[in-house]
Amino acid sequence: MSSGAGAPDRGPRWLPWVCLGLLVLPFHPLWVDHEQVRRGLLLLLGGAALLGYRRLPHCRGERMAVAFVLALVLCAVVQLAVQAVFRADDAVFSFQPWEAAYRIAHFAALLVVVRLGAA
Repeated sequence: MSSGAGAPDRGPRWLPWVCLGLLVLPFHPLWVDHEQVRRGLLLLLGGAALLGYRRLPHCRGERMAVAFVLALVLCAVVQLAVQAVFRADDAVFSFQPWEAAYRIAHFAALLVVVRLGAA
């Protein structure tokens, strides 16, 4: 499936359309949790693309998207540090580390699927 030693895998041309169909089509508007299911499918498709391809093709604006994901990680670390250091004894710890990790993984999966569509 690789076209060369350092060349990105191209894969079948229908694969991005299958990913798009899985993310858009099978949802009913009255289904309450359709957005959570779609985000879960996005994470699964992004992970499968990372496992199935040795190298994904580059796309326009990729550096900015990677910088955005890294900025999200930096914001999460700063928020965690600020709440750990400056929190009052009676204050509730409002930072949710699993929620932050999920959001960062969601944006990273979006970047992977965009790169998959560039194939």
